[in-house]
Amino acid sequence: MAKTIIEETGTIDPEAWKALLETGTFGFEGPYNPGLTYVNPINHMADTCASTGVIQTDTSTPPYNASYDPSTFVLGCMRDVLQFDEAKSLTVNDRVDDATLQAHYDLANG
Repeated sequence: MAKTIIEETGTIDPEAWKALLETGTFGFEGPYNPGLTYVNPINHMADTCASTGVIQTDTSTPPYNASYDPSTFVLGCMRDVLQFDEAKSLTVNDRVDDATLQAHYDLANG
């Protein structure tokens, strides 16, 4: 994310970074989503994802590989956890209007 911000702004000035993030359309190539991972313009959080589940270990052959039990596997992303109205109620950022936030959510939700 930082690499893309620096490349797109051409600077390490945090005000330029903030202006870019608050467009609502900033995205970067990352490991979390197919295509771009977008950054919320209100709180500057990337739409990262995490997976959880019960760990199972295959002890039949070394190295004892651990993996999630498919029946308990859950994938959650910020776009699913922190919705439009909740983000606005938790973080005050008067520089970001509803249209910009909606553009971000439209991109993040594909």
